[in-house]
Amino acid sequence: MRVMSAGSRKRIEREVGATRAEFLRALALAHSPGVEALGPDTYRVRSGDVVLDISLFEAPPRRIALIEIPVLKAVYEFVQGGGPDCEVLLAKLDRAMQRGGG
Repeated sequence: MRVMSAGSRKRIEREVGATRAEFLRALALAHSPGVEALGPDTYRVRSGDVVLDISLFEAPPRRIALIEIPVLKAVYEFVQGGGPDCEVLLAKLDRAMQRGGG
């Protein structure tokens, strides 16, 4: 995880092993009040005083033996809110993005 601050904004860049559809499905499950589409690859999540913008970019897939895993670069930018409230929302989104494994 890379965290950068731009003024009062907190920006986090992550790589996610998912297709865009899988990412959006997990995002909707994590935040049932809904996700606002700001553009074709930009989404907004509001939770209490926290406003989070998420931008998605396709990255080259990863290959492990014969398996190909889709990769998205997700840029999370907290536009409003701070401290523990942002961390709670981020933890909730992270849990939704986890996949089962062996």
